[in-house]
Amino acid sequence: QGPEFPVVDNDVQNELMAMDPLERLSSLDELLLQAKGEKLPEEEEANGEMLQEASGWFQCDVHNLRILKAITLDGLGQSQEALSLWEESLLFVQENLPPMDESLIVLHSQAALCCWSIDEVKARQHATAAVEFHDKLFGGGGVGWFRRRMKGDLELSLRPQQSAVDTLWPLS
Repeated sequence: QGPEFPVVDNDVQNELMAMDPLERLSSLDELLLQAKGEKLPEEEEANGEMLQEASGWFQCDVHNLRILKAITLDGLGQSQEALSLWEESLLFVQENLPPMDESLIVLHSQAALCCWSIDEVKARQHATAAVEFHDKLFGGGGVGWFRRRMKGDLELSLRPQQSAVDTLWPLS
């Protein structure tokens, strides 16, 4: 059966992000299992409902939960695990959303920042892709316009390490 509409809206996202990070991870893991149809909510399990009847949620819900988990892992310094989720999110967008979807810019940017401390080459590849997508979608402008438009996303304090924005996207 599953829900009739996407479940992970702004209210759900805000509620999850207000939790302690470790509690959030646990909740996200449980929600991801439910979203994929691999686990019923506790109240349905208590009623003895069969798992085979669960068909999962909308794929956009899985995508949003994956991003929230990447943000959480990034904040906990678990960069390798977070990078895997950022890249899985990129793949989802490339395969399921319209070509050149704007979220590619944000996802490549966050993947670049996430992997800066573990793989500088890959970080630079993501950083370059972010600017290239930005230029294609918004008519050029290079790094300067990219940084101006993405300022809020690039300044988010998701990670415990110092930001690599100036190194990945130098202005000169």
